[in-house]
Amino acid sequence: MSGHPSFVLQKRLIAIVAIGLFADYFLLSVVIPILPHALHAVGYGEREIGFLFSAKPGAQILCNLIIGPIVDRRGPRVVLLATTLVLAASTGLFAFGLAQTHASPSAAYGICMVARAIQGMASSGIMSGGMALIAENHDESIHGSAMGMAVSGIAAGVVLGPPIGGLLAYYSNNLVPFFIVIVVVCMDALGQVVYNMGQDGRWFAARNMSMNGGNEGMRVVTSELLRPMSPDSLDESGSVDSPKSCCSSISVFSLLSNRRIAVVAMGNLCSNFCVGMMEVILPLFLIKWYQYSQLAIGLVFFAMSMSYLVATPLS
Repeated sequence: MSGHPSFVLQKRLIAIVAIGLFADYFLLSVVIPILPHALHAVGYGEREIGFLFSAKPGAQILCNLIIGPIVDRRGPRVVLLATTLVLAASTGLFAFGLAQTHASPSAAYGICMVARAIQGMASSGIMSGGMALIAENHDESIHGSAMGMAVSGIAAGVVLGPPIGGLLAYYSNNLVPFFIVIVVVCMDALGQVVYNMGQDGRWFAARNMSMNGGNEGMRVVTSELLRPMSPDSLDESGSVDSPKSCCSSISVFSLLSNRRIAVVAMGNLCSNFCVGMMEVILPLFLIKWYQYSQLAIGLVFFAMSMSYLVATPLS
């Protein structure tokens, strides 16, 4: 449990969430020059590679429906830490699968498919838990600034993943980029543990003051935050009647019936639909017709993603 929202940007918290998002999207993009090249070399075609790339978003869609309510009930910090560790496991599984590519291509494909699906599960928790944690610790008036800084980690991961992955795979081997991801993820998990320990100490002290009568306002804020949210609390404009808790039983269909949420969801659908197709089509096209190396494919995607890096913090 954390304290009441702050009107000041919590930079340590934002950095922790941003690094988690960076690791997730670095892993998402670092495989673009590696997986198609490695699997195409052992006989896998467009269909199989397309199914492999779709495993991550498919699992993430399903897990979003499950992890969202878990964040509401258990709080974002536990979910964020747990799914960060799951991301580390997924990264290690990727490295293990790619190591089997030449010895057993079918086993390598199956392991990478499982690793990709597990990454989707982890991504769901990192995104949901991270954004909920930022919202919980910042006043609504600065949500845009706080979340904009956090999702800059996504932009950095998307931009740096392809060129670094292509460079390391070309000059070293396919496994080195995944070891880098594991190190970053473990550092982020350690940062979360340290941050959570500090927050627990401050919250315990504040709550004791409230119980002793020294801070009546804190008791009011706490009780207000713990009130349940109902579907009726969302009006047509998307606003909430009063401060509510995360403890919500709102269904995804109730949320999508809100026009503002539906518009944002459709915008995300269209943009990610295009990106998802390019992740598969472009590397395979460059390999099949021009025999591009991992390094060349990584540089092509680096050029494509630079605009995303510039636009994200500005937006």
